[in-house]
Amino acid sequence: MRRLIIALGVLLVAGCGSIPVDERAGRRADIDAVAAQTIEKLTAQHPDVQSELDDAVGYMVARLSAVNAPIFGGGSGLGVHVNNLERTRTYVNVSRFDASAAIGAQTF
Repeated sequence: MRRLIIALGVLLVAGCGSIPVDERAGRRADIDAVAAQTIEKLTAQHPDVQSELDDAVGYMVARLSAVNAPIFGGGSGLGVHVNNLERTRTYVNVSRFDASAAIGAQTF
């Protein structure tokens, strides 16, 4: 149990970190590329999604990595929020914490 609490603490602290200033442009380009690929895959399966994204006030695309252990799990990732009204992009750290009976790891 002590190891689980330590692991969760490390996960929470890692999720609160920020990207150093000198790495931000490169990381933002990577996030934009992943977002574009995700939207491309989605619109290939559902062509009407692109018009919905274009007409939306805004939308968010994020890539998460998650780890599940008995009772607790969590994940973190990076994403971009696109504001169509102001034509701006906001880059975000995404974190999640789960309470469940699942075991495993995944990226989605």
